[in-house]
Amino acid sequence: MSKKEKAQPQALSKQGVAASDKGDVSEPIIAHPKSPVKLKQRESSARWAKANPGKIIEASRRYRKNHPEKARQACLRWYRENEHKRRAYLENNYKKVWCWGSFHSHRGRKKILLLTPAELLGLAEKSFSCFYCGVILEYRRFIGHKPNTATLDIIDPREPLKSGNLRIVCDSCNKTKSNRSHGAFVSYCSDITRAFKEIQ
Repeated sequence: MSKKEKAQPQALSKQGVAASDKGDVSEPIIAHPKSPVKLKQRESSARWAKANPGKIIEASRRYRKNHPEKARQACLRWYRENEHKRRAYLENNYKKVWCWGSFHSHRGRKKILLLTPAELLGLAEKSFSCFYCGVILEYRRFIGHKPNTATLDIIDPREPLKSGNLRIVCDSCNKTKSNRSHGAFVSYCSDITRAFKEIQ
């Protein structure tokens, strides 16, 4: 065997591919995820996604509608594999999560919503204590339901949910207020106070 024939297998083993002079390969050559081509593709996709958020949302909704079980399984799988990411997001964006939860909860009860989640978030950012009793509000629902858990209160239940007809109060006050209007609830609390003063 000549020196040239001995060197050929060694050269192929160094290259890591089995290829002949005619260009035949045993396996397809796949670009590395961090190769310039892949990076350019990712950058291009990111630019498109940033410029077309509406199309992405619509495509996602269409997929969930057409494949509900696949979407549910994918969601559960992501939760299992990324529990630490989910917890970190909840901790860092608890008011945003609260706003989305309250918004979709009221929409699910067929309430008329004349505001966006962003507007509701603006209200939450300014609300630190209950409007009625003054207790510090707790927006982190994932730690468990508490008496001071923040809840959305409709000032006048006869009107739709809109800016000016909403305030954020604690769960205890909201349950006591029930479907009363603001004026009726204040009058109700005054009656209780007056009754206890008379007893004393």
